[in-house]
Amino acid sequence: MQKPDYKSLRREFLGVGLTGSMIALAGCADSVNIRTPSKGNETSPSSENGESEQSTEEIQVNSDLITIENASIVEKDLEVGDNVAIEALIKNENRVEVDYNLNTTIGATTVDARSVTIDQNSTKKVNIESRLSRQDIREGEYVVAVNERLAGDITVEDAVELVARLASAPDPSGGNVQVEETSDGLLEYSVPIENQGANGQINYALFWIEDENKEDNGTNTQYVETQSEYFENGERKTVSIVAGNTPPNYWGYNMKWAAEEVVTNIRNEGGEGSFVAELIAQTGSGQEITLEQVEREISGYSSTSVQWNPELRQIDAEGISDFIFTTEVNPV
Repeated sequence: MQKPDYKSLRREFLGVGLTGSMIALAGCADSVNIRTPSKGNETSPSSENGESEQSTEEIQVNSDLITIENASIVEKDLEVGDNVAIEALIKNENRVEVDYNLNTTIGATTVDARSVTIDQNSTKKVNIESRLSRQDIREGEYVVAVNERLAGDITVEDAVELVARLASAPDPSGGNVQVEETSDGLLEYSVPIENQGANGQINYALFWIEDENKEDNGTNTQYVETQSEYFENGERKTVSIVAGNTPPNYWGYNMKWAAEEVVTNIRNEGGEGSFVAELIAQTGSGQEITLEQVEREISGYSSTSVQWNPELRQIDAEGISDFIFTTEVNPV
């Protein structure tokens, strides 16, 4: 038997140990945190079961490398309902494409939220446009920002926007005038009235008529007296005015009636301002005659009312016979 060469065995053992160390180092090099797809011509390392594995690389996104370089407002003097336009310049210094969230605020209100994609090592301009809604923005001055980047200030004006309607009121309907002599020798002029509207006071007035062949209003009449009585809804009763005989120069008499009070309710859905309100008598022929007009101020996003007390004497003097009340309210 030949005697073993221990020096040769030692060299082989050391060779194996050295080769093992080199494999271990190669395994450390494969664990870099960068995710990239393997190239088609490269050979992928094999797994233990013989299948090839895809090499990956991961690049961590650094949020500090994404910045809004500039943000600006296109138009700074606006009205509620306008669109505010903002330009933002975003820079991405990462080595990968990123999705970046943008929140645009006007004052404390977020008016736009979106995500934008920015290529690696690039700058992107983003146009942001949002409507100034009354639900969110009122009249005033506001700071505009995109994320933490200030874009500037805007001044928002809000015009008066009025909604008006007449409140419920008595709606009297009358019959023919009757005359009876009283015990003291005067005459009682009576008329049946039915209230087809809301509860309330109804005024009624007596007039002398000069010429039977002319209109029973205006310059052909002479005002005598007005009285008032309360009516429930649907109530019908006869009201009367006691007076003397028709003057010698007048042919006859007539009575007129109307609600004592008319109320216009006004709601302002805009900013602070002024308005003009009119009480209008609309005649059966379609003619509209303004009986009274008032001008008032109104706060933003508030309500108010205008109380009218139409006088039958004035209505008759305007030459109005059959009529209904309407109102008109306009901002100044």
